[in-house]
Amino acid sequence: MSMKAAITILLFYHAMQVVSSAFDLYGSMDDARSAIMSFYDPTHVEPEAKPVKPGSIKVKSKRPTFVISTRKIRLPFPRPQPTRAINKSKPVTTRRVSLNKFVEAIEDIEKALADAQIVGRVKHDEQRLRKLRDLIKTAVQKRSYRFARKAIGEAMFTIRKINEKRKAGGRGKRNTVLSSKDFLGSVRQTIGVSAFNDLLAMQGQVTLMFAIDDTGSMAQEIAAAKKIATSIVDEQRAEPVDYILSPFNDPGTGPVTYCEETERDRFVTAIDSLSPHSGGDCAELTFKGMNDAIDEGPQPDSPLYVFTDAGPKDATEENILYLKEIAQAQGVVINFFVVQNSGCARTADISSFEEIAQATMGQVFELKDHNELEQLQGLTATSLGGTAVVVNAIHNQAARKKRSLSKTPNSYSIPVDDSIDTLVISVTADQPTTGGSMWSVSLTSPTGNIAGVTTNNLDQGTVYQISKPNVGVWNLGVTADSSVNYDLFVKGSSADNIDFEYYFVRTTVRRGVSTTIPITSPLLGEKAEAILTLGGIAHVDRRTLTAELVTLEGDVIVTSQPVSLTSKDRKGIRHSFKFYPPNQIFKIKLKGRTKKGNPFERICHAPIKPETLLVKVLFARNDYTIKQGSTGYVIFMIENFGNAEVVDINSFGSMGTVQRQSRSMSRVRKGRKTSFSVTFRGNSKATKGMTVTIVVSVKGRNSGSKSVMSVPLLVI
Repeated sequence: MSMKAAITILLFYHAMQVVSSAFDLYGSMDDARSAIMSFYDPTHVEPEAKPVKPGSIKVKSKRPTFVISTRKIRLPFPRPQPTRAINKSKPVTTRRVSLNKFVEAIEDIEKALADAQIVGRVKHDEQRLRKLRDLIKTAVQKRSYRFARKAIGEAMFTIRKINEKRKAGGRGKRNTVLSSKDFLGSVRQTIGVSAFNDLLAMQGQVTLMFAIDDTGSMAQEIAAAKKIATSIVDEQRAEPVDYILSPFNDPGTGPVTYCEETERDRFVTAIDSLSPHSGGDCAELTFKGMNDAIDEGPQPDSPLYVFTDAGPKDATEENILYLKEIAQAQGVVINFFVVQNSGCARTADISSFEEIAQATMGQVFELKDHNELEQLQGLTATSLGGTAVVVNAIHNQAARKKRSLSKTPNSYSIPVDDSIDTLVISVTADQPTTGGSMWSVSLTSPTGNIAGVTTNNLDQGTVYQISKPNVGVWNLGVTADSSVNYDLFVKGSSADNIDFEYYFVRTTVRRGVSTTIPITSPLLGEKAEAILTLGGIAHVDRRTLTAELVTLEGDVIVTSQPVSLTSKDRKGIRHSFKFYPPNQIFKIKLKGRTKKGNPFERICHAPIKPETLLVKVLFARNDYTIKQGSTGYVIFMIENFGNAEVVDINSFGSMGTVQRQSRSMSRVRKGRKTSFSVTFRGNSKATKGMTVTIVVSVKGRNSGSKSVMSVPLLVI
């Protein structure tokens, strides 16, 4: 059968599947969430207990079962064996840590469950469950957590479909009911308790990533980076932290070093062993260095710190798009420290750094020298915890309708609530302060007393760090010359900080059957529904929750009104609201009060752009896996909600994975669908268990609308 014929059959199958069966998405999500929450273990055991000799402690194990009416049957998996025995005589230190990253892991699984509805040609049976469990085991060995969470969501959808089929078969009391909880129990015993906890970030696991320019001109900056690394290692924290070091220069990058939490000394040694070399032509392979760090398998929602004194040599449109997509998909926050210690840095084009930082809620610090870099040790350490964005504003004079010829004072209100332990306020500008003659900042607390505030005055920025800030409204004043552009970030952190993640869904009704699926962005001209997953819910008075849309400058969009949220589960973790998207880039602001009555505000991490094009996966060969030297393919579907136009199609992947695509362009009429395939081949450098990623982009020639998505493929 030709690829064209296969695609035609898949499109027909997809249409029939949507019509033939109603799927209770939120009911399925509730079941999945209950199953996952039953395994929640928030205790961080440190250090990890060592295994004892076999036979020294008897471990009583019980074969997991599926319930069948009033009797029990065996799981459709081989019997999982205990992974280790615990030496109970050795004392351990335990600490209660954040639930927030665990909640984010649940959201990843729920989205995968919802996405599975439209993927065709899948045989939902017990053999597939065993295969998915084995793939999860392979994935976690190389910390491919994104793929593993996706596989869990697909397994839960398969369990749902098997149960529906058996129920429809009408086998009465002997009808078997499969359980997501039992599947997760099988996974937990197969991969081990420690790996299972890491997979779901139960203790708030985070990875500290360094991408460091190690060219000859970076000698003093590397020394400063070593001091920052030591500061991080010595920082007292509740959550487990592992480390990734990715050196880059020109013409090469690497080698990348990964260190577990227990390998702190080895990480510091790896940093210490960096020696400045090569370089000479200014621009470096910065994007390759960042991609190498992310490819090493960090925990989702972790920070990446990039240190350089030059611009990027590899900031192509394709590389920028690829990095933005994989960073956003994994929640990586990318911060840049650009030291202007040479002519290279002072003349470098770092606009691509600013684009990446804005897309990932990171920042670009332009520093005068290595001394300023050392001042930011505390900021880096503070950022390791669960950070929520309280205020974010971009002040761009070119975007203002009226441009003042004199200094313009701007005042920003910062509501600080009782869930925040540490507050970091940073203002960075594109010009130096010049002793305050170009721009200056001032900070006022609710009590008028700013004792205990640590201030870092940089050549092109000011950073305030406040431990245990007073609850109430703080005020930040920025007075700037008409030529100065600046960014303002206010981030709060604590073990159980109020924060939220979001995604969009679209519900269609055809022949009386409704289907709800996740989409990459809201669609222009259609009412949008946003699903918000809340962290720090123990602090929140859920009755007060509202959402509104704001511009990148922080202004409320006048066409939008504050909307009350609708709870989507009994625990109040998942909420939704509906709105008509504006024809501009925006962010979501969540507002409400804590249970103590204090107002709070949070801003979403990534800017949102409504589109008229939508791209989704229609079929993935071999369950999104790839073998070294072998080929596979993924079929994508494009849907157009705008006027008819020609759409350009591009695809690219890490490690040269993509071989070809079935078409490079297509004319798509309004309200119609088309599809294309991407063929890939396993690279010899890709090792078993790691993830390679395909990114596809479709862009309308007339509208400029763009839809982008990434697909993780597991190397087996």
